[in-house]
Amino acid sequence: MRNVLGIFCFLLPALALADKPRFDDTFSFAVGGMLHEADAKFSSTKEGALIDKLSLKDLGIDDDTAVIWVDFDWQFRERWRFNLSYSSFDAHGFRSESNSGNFDDLDWEVGTSLTSGFDMRLFIVDVNWDFLKTDNAYIGLGVGLHVAELEFDLLAQASGSIGGSGGTVVIGTETGDITAPLPNVNLIAGMMIGENVYLNATVGYFTLEYDDYDGEVISFRAAAEWRPRRRFGIGVGYQHVAIHVDVKKTKKTERYDLDLYGPVLFLSVGF
Repeated sequence: MRNVLGIFCFLLPALALADKPRFDDTFSFAVGGMLHEADAKFSSTKEGALIDKLSLKDLGIDDDTAVIWVDFDWQFRERWRFNLSYSSFDAHGFRSESNSGNFDDLDWEVGTSLTSGFDMRLFIVDVNWDFLKTDNAYIGLGVGLHVAELEFDLLAQASGSIGGSGGTVVIGTETGDITAPLPNVNLIAGMMIGENVYLNATVGYFTLEYDDYDGEVISFRAAAEWRPRRRFGIGVGYQHVAIHVDVKKTKKTERYDLDLYGPVLFLSVGF
């Protein structure tokens, strides 16, 4: 949080300067690669049972992967912008468990082999209003949605004897999946440095309980973009999204605690 405040304190003095915000683009599009790292825990617990959370480390899943990152920005009025970004996380793991555990109807003992998969697609949609704006910088507020599509698969197997010879026995499989549309409120800021460099930052937070969902989202995004040519540029950024969701289903509760973060390198075009 101190880093976030530091970036905004850096951007505020720029409101006294002069030049063009966002290269005078009406539309801008960026695509690149993100080194996504994840801290994630999952649980699916029946009524009255103890909560048993599974982490990526518990399941032998790599906590980092390179993914495609996409961002679209539309300045549809002088002080209003629409923004959409997309990223994903896809990983699989295998591990022989040193502890007993459970996930929904699936229970296992020490020594059970767990094969797991975790797939996530994250869409961030925002509409932003610049309440303070000069020729080269702005500060604004935004509202929108973080839509997280999550799917978690688990296969439990144990070594055993089949027809007098060694082999594996499938104990069972379970799947957990949700699509969680979590609203968010943002504080945004951006500024130009000279003619060719643009800096921006967004910090957002929201918590809400509705229907069968009880969720919280905290997000931070920042980027620096350099335009060596009028319409084409290159940039670096960083994104961190923390999502905590409880989903109440018939006679059970699913919990997903996700921290997804990493640097981004991208190419951009504006017009």
